[in-house]
Amino acid sequence: MRFVLYIRGQLDCRPSPTAANEQRKYLREFADTERATVEGTFSDPIPEVDGHLGPVPELHKAIELCRETDATLVYLPMGAWRRNPLFFQAIRDFKAEGGNVLRQPSKTFHAELEKAKKAFCIYVQRKKSGRKGGLGKRRQSTIYIKQNIIDQLVDLREQGLTFARIAETLNAEAKTTFSGKPWTQDTVRKVYRAQQRAAKAKR
Repeated sequence: MRFVLYIRGQLDCRPSPTAANEQRKYLREFADTERATVEGTFSDPIPEVDGHLGPVPELHKAIELCRETDATLVYLPMGAWRRNPLFFQAIRDFKAEGGNVLRQPSKTFHAELEKAKKAFCIYVQRKKSGRKGGLGKRRQSTIYIKQNIIDQLVDLREQGLTFARIAETLNAEAKTTFSGKPWTQDTVRKVYRAQQRAAKAKR
């Protein structure tokens, strides 16, 4: 049995013990358990601006190595916190051509990931609410979440995704509209156009 290991991003920049070397450890332990030969290990970094998006050139290299060695691509899922449409499209294309893909979760990794998420949210809230004359933690957190959703929506649109596909992506990540409802094609279009108007007004 042959494995090619892939990590969907490096968390070294986060206040977290789930750094890239730790992620590799989880997958290598699994490979050892299966008595598999590891043909290679690949990792695409999480973009500093928006961890949801960004190209995945190392994933394509990993898939190419799988084709050459007839190996199974094994990746460590990171949940909705780090979804990337480009990643999932590459996985779907590889599986459609008959490639073997194994999504190998780790309870230990995801327990640490949850701690990292909470630590990062608390860090952001403290930083923002500590400013002189700033808003409270709850209000600042709401603004932070809204802006990140808007930024993600705009980035997905600029990548060429349809409004309907963007709505599916946001709903898959359990992200609601600002009124707490599921995203629809019309809602995405309305928010996107409002953002475009706001951007033009600032120029």
